Amino acid sequence: PGRHTDMLRLTGISEKTMVARSILMSLRKPGESEILKLLGDTNPDIKRTAIIAAGKFSINELREDIIKALHSPETESVAFHVLKLFGPKVYGGVIGTAFKPSNSERENLMIVRLLSSMPLSGAVPYLNKLVASGQVHVRLRAAEYLCEQGFNPEGTQRQKILEIINET
Repeated sequence: PGRHTDMLRLTGISEKTMVARSILMSLRKPGESEILKLLGDTNPDIKRTAIIAAGKFSINELREDIIKALHSPETESVAFHVLKLFGPKVYGGVIGTAFKPSNSERENLMIVRLLSSMPLSGAVPYLNKLVASGQVHVRLRAAEYLCEQGFNPEGTQRQKILEIINET
């Protein structure tokens, strides 16, 4: 446990950052409240460290907070990888709520990638929503995934997917 403590005390590193890193390096599972406190910090480095700690210690209860981190350019990549680590059983019920047409294209593409890890039956409603109102590349990727999985749309759904494919 004390092997890397010298890294915590480098000059220029704030006390909060040292605390966050010590939690990450600890063998003891931190409390959910400790990680939540770090997630609420304004420093992106501390937030990233908190997200990584939530993944390392499998603190699945923080999945909604980690999904919110997808909306920040400073934390989106770390949040995506931790959600992938958690797996669709943990984030599946709530990932669809992260989609908003106002999200950046990159955010919504990450959401499509997370949805593509889920069983098709659970992902279809969210993917249909992305097909209907996402950015062009997001709609195309969602439609491609649905087709790859053998989803057979009917009626207006089929027409909408064909329109999207023809747009690009």
